[in-house]
Amino acid sequence: MRSSDQARPTLLLFTDRYPVLGDDEPFLTVEIRELAARWHVILIPTARARGAVTPLPEGVTFEAGLANYMASISGRVRGLLRSLLDAETYREISAFGGRALDPRVVAAVLVRGSRMQRAHRWTGRYLRETGHCVAYSWWASTAGYGVARAANECGIPCVTRIHGYELYPQQDRLGRVPFQGSGLARFDAVYSVSQAGADYLTTEHPRLSERVGIAYLGIDPPSTHGGPSTDGVFRIVSCSSCIPIKRVELLAAGMASLVTDHPDVDFTWTHIGSGPTLPEVQSLVESQRGLAARCTFTGFLPQSAVRELLADESFDVFVNVSSSEGLPVTLMEAASSGIPMIATSIGGNPEIVNGLNGILIDADPKPQDIASALMRVHGLSDVDRVAMRAASRATWEERFVAAANYSAFSHDLYRLWSSTK
Repeated sequence: MRSSDQARPTLLLFTDRYPVLGDDEPFLTVEIRELAARWHVILIPTARARGAVTPLPEGVTFEAGLANYMASISGRVRGLLRSLLDAETYREISAFGGRALDPRVVAAVLVRGSRMQRAHRWTGRYLRETGHCVAYSWWASTAGYGVARAANECGIPCVTRIHGYELYPQQDRLGRVPFQGSGLARFDAVYSVSQAGADYLTTEHPRLSERVGIAYLGIDPPSTHGGPSTDGVFRIVSCSSCIPIKRVELLAAGMASLVTDHPDVDFTWTHIGSGPTLPEVQSLVESQRGLAARCTFTGFLPQSAVRELLADESFDVFVNVSSSEGLPVTLMEAASSGIPMIATSIGGNPEIVNGLNGILIDADPKPQDIASALMRVHGLSDVDRVAMRAASRATWEERFVAAANYSAFSHDLYRLWSSTK
């Protein structure tokens, strides 16, 4: 440890795969920059991954021990045995009611319990060697629950963020999130990335209400500022993985409705992202006469390329039709570039999309509803279009600026560290 690090408190940041580049890379890179201004940050991924490692700022180090233990045969065997012997595992299985005897449910709960046990065992040993610090899990996953269990036993303050996939049961393939209630109860603070998530937590788990807070994610300003299209072409953009919960096929059906019901509208649709439902989306587009030529599928793009595309291109509206969300960073990216937004009224979407900067549509829209919302934006006067773009940018400036949000969060963590010394 460098002498400069010794003067700073230590923050153990448990991630999925970061600093190996992955799904959490775009968000953590910015957050860690702010955390490193106050803390000696030790990054501890819970999963081993191959790939490029993002450059780490001064004051940030990397510990691979947990990821290696989680992947080891001995760790897996010990974790599974401990899961089989833990009464909490059987309480979680029983909570599935009539599905408790389903072998798939039993196996899934045992496996997740094993992950919790492995994280618990390794983290306990590590914390006893580290001394006073703050443990921070970026995901409220079963591995994170194991970290919290170990922190409790060692008297170390522990917090977690909670997003969407680890919060809402409809985003879990089991239709229920195993260990959620007992797992979250072990954290000193649970920071939801949206007000909607915080409300859900306090409703479903009332005993957590005093420790639930809100800590918005944030993004840096774009490198340039784009503007609306000026050549008469209405340019639509969307960005998400092509998975069932994102409903990109429904968005494609909305584009088909736009072609059918408004044939005189000259528009293009660019979708950024890939995934298992992309062939279905492309097939639907190709089956609709006059639609395929209007559509561009970029496939996966790194976050830096997404930001550059949104800033440089003259997009007129950004669309999100997911069935469940935390609070999409892609909407923050659109807002920072001053792009009006259309989004389903679910999760944290209403915390960023409103009548001034875009349009909220029904949580379960029909293709015609999507086309209708697009036509409302298309039909704006020049004055109203400028005002909506300005309102979109203002939303980002007021609520989702990375430096402000992450600096405030870092201060909250520091107060927790100071109060427990």
